[in-house]
Amino acid sequence: MTLKHGGSSSLFSRSFFGEVGFSKKAQIHAQIFIYVVAIVLFSFIMLYGYNAIRGFKEKSEQINFIKFKTDLTSTIKRVAPDYGTLKREELFIGGVYQDVCFVQSYKQQENTAVILNGISTSPDYNALIEDSFQAGTDKNVFLITNTLQESFDVGPINMSGGYICAPVLNGKVKIQFGGRGDHAFISTY
Repeated sequence: MTLKHGGSSSLFSRSFFGEVGFSKKAQIHAQIFIYVVAIVLFSFIMLYGYNAIRGFKEKSEQINFIKFKTDLTSTIKRVAPDYGTLKREELFIGGVYQDVCFVQSYKQQENTAVILNGISTSPDYNALIEDSFQAGTDKNVFLITNTLQESFDVGPINMSGGYICAPVLNGKVKIQFGGRGDHAFISTY
C-alpha cells in the first residue's frame, strides 16, 4: 500500500460504511429516527422528574402533618398535668390546611349538648366534625382544607363552648394551652 502524491489508497477512498455507503434518503430516515428517540427519551426523563418532585412534595406534607401531630400531642401532655400553666405555641402545619378545629373531649358525656351547640352554631361549622362527634369517635382534632382532611386524638382537652377552630396563617397555627391538672384548656390567641 503506497501512497502517491495527490492520490489516495483504496483503503482511504472507501466510505466508512463500505463501497456502497448510505444514500441521502437513508440518512434522512436515520436522522428522523434519532430525533424521535431523543424526544421519547426526553419525555420519559421529564415525566420521571415531575413524578419525583410530586412525590417529594407529598412526603414533605406527610412529614409536616406527623410533626404537627407530635408537637401538639406532646405539648398537651406536658401542659395538662401542671395546673395553672399557660403556654402559647405557634405550631407549623404546612400550607395545605386552612383551619385546625378542636372538639372537647374532657367530660364529654356530661357536656354533649354544649358541645353539639358549639359545633352547630360555629361560623366554622363542618358537618363531618359534627357526624364524627355524634358517632362517638375518640377524635378531637380535625384538620380542614376545603373539606375534612385528617383527624386524631390528642388526649383530654376542653375549651369554651366545646368547639373551637384556629385559622392556619402562613402554614402556622397559634394555640394557647392551659394546664388544668387532668386536662388541657385550648384557646386561640
